[in-house]
Amino acid sequence: MKELPKVSLILLNYNGRRYLGDVLDRCLASILKTDYPDFEVIFFDNGSVDGSVDQIERKFGDDPRLKILRAKANLGYARGNNEAVLHVDPSAKYVVLLNNDVEVERDWLRQTIEFMEENPDVGALQPIVLSFYERERVLMAGMTISLYGAVYNRYYYTPADSIKNPFYIGYPSGCAFVIRRSILVGFYNKLFDDDYFAYYDDADLGWRIWLSGSKCVCNPRSRVFHVMSPTASRVLSESFHERKNMYITMFKNLEARHLYFLAVRLAVLEFVKLLQLIYLRRPKIAYSIVRALGYFLRNFKSSLLKRYRVQSMRRVTDDYLVQHGVLVKTSLPYHFLPRRWIQKRFKGCWYVR
Repeated sequence: MKELPKVSLILLNYNGRRYLGDVLDRCLASILKTDYPDFEVIFFDNGSVDGSVDQIERKFGDDPRLKILRAKANLGYARGNNEAVLHVDPSAKYVVLLNNDVEVERDWLRQTIEFMEENPDVGALQPIVLSFYERERVLMAGMTISLYGAVYNRYYYTPADSIKNPFYIGYPSGCAFVIRRSILVGFYNKLFDDDYFAYYDDADLGWRIWLSGSKCVCNPRSRVFHVMSPTASRVLSESFHERKNMYITMFKNLEARHLYFLAVRLAVLEFVKLLQLIYLRRPKIAYSIVRALGYFLRNFKSSLLKRYRVQSMRRVTDDYLVQHGVLVKTSLPYHFLPRRWIQKRFKGCWYVR
């Protein structure tokens, strides 16, 4: 059998001890017990103040496969992972991103890399992500994007044994996925857009992978378990980052004809959304939408340059992406889609943003 290549795993941490307790140790222990011949783990701490790093050094510091790196401040998900990528072993053929609340099965990495070695057109792969507490329930099996900017979580909470074979996905969730190192070279050696901080960074990455001519796949034979920690909701201005990153993602990646379609309709929908929030007396969320729009307009020149770079590497059309389930055309905006219609149309998925 062909020798398996070197893999670098990145584990981003922010106050994991405070939010996860012993679960942080359990997850890292499972990663270090992975049945794979050649891998390293980069534990990148995003400016924690809860003693996370000291705890990890004390319990796992003697393992030569573990690198522990510290940032002076919380760089966010996007920049934190981008910084960690700079420390990846030069001989590594694949890079893995894992949240600090992900536990893995022993053969998860072998299943993943063997599949990618057999399928060179696959640029990124997501293992099936199951609930940490309900081990046979699916939390994530790849994501899909609508032309209105909403993202959909495929197969949410369906039985794990109902998904047997690998399938195309719009993009892998940032909690656990593998990407070819060669893909990063074409992306200026960056996984994510530094300006995102968090949210939609994985959607943007997966979209660019498809545009470059590679594919994103979920392999249900590779299984991990996700706690879904409260870290993000406690430290981020969620609505602001989600909204501004949605605007930037759609602007960068859509073809011009679909971008015009989106801009006109989204302007109307966002206005309706603002009226709805004002009526419901939710001024903070309404303000976050206005703030996100202001950010996008102030940084329009920067987004225009990003769009030029993305579109210059485009190898496939939006229609091709629709055919492969990366993009979803809907006749109704995501604000008003009925739940039963979504579950029937997308096989149990539900939009999460």
